[in-house]
Amino acid sequence: MWAKIRKAVQYCSDHPIISKVVVGVAVAAIASAVFWWAVLAAVLWVWHSLVCPVPVPVWLLGLMIVGNVAAAVWLIISLRSSLKRPANAKIKTSRLDGIDWTWDWSTRDYTTMINLEGFCPRDETPLVWRGFWDDGEFRCDTCGKVLATYHMDEPETIQAIERRIRGMIARGELKAAAKAT
Repeated sequence: MWAKIRKAVQYCSDHPIISKVVVGVAVAAIASAVFWWAVLAAVLWVWHSLVCPVPVPVWLLGLMIVGNVAAAVWLIISLRSSLKRPANAKIKTSRLDGIDWTWDWSTRDYTTMINLEGFCPRDETPLVWRGFWDDGEFRCDTCGKVLATYHMDEPETIQAIERRIRGMIARGELKAAAKAT
C-alpha cells in the first residue's frame, strides 16, 4: 500500500499540472463537506430555537402581536403617503408676462421645478433669450416678436419667473387654471 502511495506521489511530482488538479479537487471536497456540515448545524439550531418551549405568558404574546401589527400598518401608511404626488405636481403650465411657460417637477420630491421653458403664445415656438449684461428679452425667432423685456441676466430672470410661478401656486391662482383646462 505504501508503495502505491509513493508511486502516486512520484507521478504527481513528475506532472505538476496533475498534482495541482488533484490538490484542488481534494481541497474543494473537504471545504464543501465542512460547508454543508456548517449549514446543517445552522438550520438545526434555528429550528431548535423556534420550537423549544419557553414559558411566556399568553398576554405578552398577544401584546407583541398587536404591537407588530400596529407597526406594520404605520409603516405601510407612511410609505404610501410619501409616494403620493402633491396636488401642485399636476400643474405644469402657466402664462406669465405674455409668455406660455412649461416645466416639469423633479420626481425625487415633486418640489423642484426642472426644464422651465418659455414658448410663444402665437406659434408655440420655444423662445430665445437675447441679452447683454443686465438687460435681456425673450424673442420668438419665428414671428420676430419681443414678448418680454427684463432688467437682469438670463439665470436671474429664470429664477425670478420660477419664484413668481411658485407664489401663484401657493396662493392658489394656478389651480383654477389647471382645473379649467
